[in-house]
Amino acid sequence: MKARSMVAAAGITALLLSTAPVAADASVSVQSDAAASPATASANEVIATVQSEPYYYNSYETFFATPNNLPAPVTPVTTVLHVELTDAFLAGASDSLTWKVEGLDGLTGTSIIDREAKAVDIALPANFYDLASTSIWPGTLYLTFSSRARSADRLPSVPARFTQDQAFGWTSTTSYVLKLKPASADSESTVQIPMSKIHSPGPQLTRHYWATTDEGAVIDETTTLRFVSSDPIWAAAGAATAPSAYIQRPSLDWSDGYRVPTSERPSVSPDNSSIAVPFSSVTGVDGPAIGGASLIQFTAGMANQYLEGTLATAVIPIGTNTSIGDTRSTRLAGPTRYDGSITDAAVAFPDGARRVYLASGEVFADALSAGPAAVHNGAPLVLVTSSQYSSAKYLSWLQPEEIVVLGGQASTPDDVVADILRESKLDPDSYTLRRDAGADRYDASLAISAAEFPEGAATAFLASGSGFADALTAIPAASREGAPVILIRGDQPRLDDATISELDRLGVSNVVIAGGPASVSNGIEKQLGQLYPGEVTRFGGATRFDVAESLNAAYFPTATTAYVATGANFPDALTGGVLAGVKDAPLVLARTECIPASTWQRLADWAPSKVTLIGGTNSLAPVMQSLPRCD
Repeated sequence: MKARSMVAAAGITALLLSTAPVAADASVSVQSDAAASPATASANEVIATVQSEPYYYNSYETFFATPNNLPAPVTPVTTVLHVELTDAFLAGASDSLTWKVEGLDGLTGTSIIDREAKAVDIALPANFYDLASTSIWPGTLYLTFSSRARSADRLPSVPARFTQDQAFGWTSTTSYVLKLKPASADSESTVQIPMSKIHSPGPQLTRHYWATTDEGAVIDETTTLRFVSSDPIWAAAGAATAPSAYIQRPSLDWSDGYRVPTSERPSVSPDNSSIAVPFSSVTGVDGPAIGGASLIQFTAGMANQYLEGTLATAVIPIGTNTSIGDTRSTRLAGPTRYDGSITDAAVAFPDGARRVYLASGEVFADALSAGPAAVHNGAPLVLVTSSQYSSAKYLSWLQPEEIVVLGGQASTPDDVVADILRESKLDPDSYTLRRDAGADRYDASLAISAAEFPEGAATAFLASGSGFADALTAIPAASREGAPVILIRGDQPRLDDATISELDRLGVSNVVIAGGPASVSNGIEKQLGQLYPGEVTRFGGATRFDVAESLNAAYFPTATTAYVATGANFPDALTGGVLAGVKDAPLVLARTECIPASTWQRLADWAPSKVTLIGGTNSLAPVMQSLPRCD
């Protein structure tokens, strides 16, 4: 049978792919210099190979100008500040200047720069003196002028990130002390503030480098992370000492988080080709997370970011020792199922994708058939709902050319899709939008199969549409076969004509039934046996865990990594199944606080280097990090 021949071919070892953050910086190619470096990996050392060229410049130049006279006295009759600007200040300025009195939020404004006169006139608001009287420094105000100009040569090589609004260009800033004085007979309405001296010019040029490790490289407190590079970037700008290092726990969009410094500086190898960061020197990290994902960002760079600085970054899964030999576990999750689906999508498709699938995160029916289709077409599957716009942020980063909505109006209404697209701020002319739907979940499944497998398929998987477990665990197996998963009315004695017609259109020669007779009747199996004699295989079991186990035993005789999701709900297993399919790895189902005995034994037989839990602690309890076996 086809299933047996497939199993023989399935003995290949899954590739170890480069790790990638929820932010998709890993799209940059990496030159592997590790082999050429004298640095060698020990049992507790992980090599992170650094790209020799910077992939991102956060380049801007700040000018701090100082006045050439004493603090300017202003009186209650002063209504205009006339600020004379230097050429250097103007070089880093846009057409407008922002002024602000430090410590007083109400005293701020924007004025247009007169470049020909090299000056700007700031009209003080009517309440200026009333607000100024509340200054914490009686009689003294600190006035800051700043203007930022965008760089004309913003580098096109900046990789896509969830947050792309960075400061590219030049910033001119100066502070001035104003002395408040009572009005006198000779008080003038205009105060002249000349600027002539550049106090501390200097570009802030930060070069970022990306470093990658094998996905299976899971680290813990005993591990040393070694950054290896043929170009010793840590020696930039004539640094005489080792670079600093810290841990950053960024959020899903990398726009916030906090940094934890290491307790000691990294050591530099004698030939300057690498630096070593012992994880034992990191303190205060409770549980590394990117939107709940067990990933951590190591950064080593110059302590002084002025003039020129360098940053080398690696994102690596932090592992937990488990009950299975040398296997360690990590977790991918988000605060909600919607954030979790984006985390799975970003890890599955770090380079982005041309197409994206949107499915309801509240009902499973329309999305079950989409998993293999997403893997087959190299596209992420993202869960959506109303009034939750994580998916919009992801679309904004992804910039897809095709958006496919799965299911009908009842599950994913047009107004919800419209809200998400509006929040994403995508150019409506930059993508096409379509919907794969039907009158019910079965028609929708057939529509997805027809639309996403137009060239046909040699194998088709059939699963009951009345539940989700069997169809979900079939996703990685079907993905390995390049096959669709079609939902059927499994409690009926025979398949309907529409399903038979779709099997004919696909041109299948093999049919796989996911689920036992309680899910898909013996009558349907007999009917299929007559249509495809000798080419029908059923993978069943008394429970959903047994069905998953039988599928994994057949399609994944070996595995170097595996994914675990709860068998009690569908969202984690749905998007986790797509991730597993992309990584050519199995997905196993577990209970909330333990792994069924047969599934645990399967994991033990595989002895993977890493097992990734899909979903938060409400789905898979914290104890699951150790992969406990159910009694």
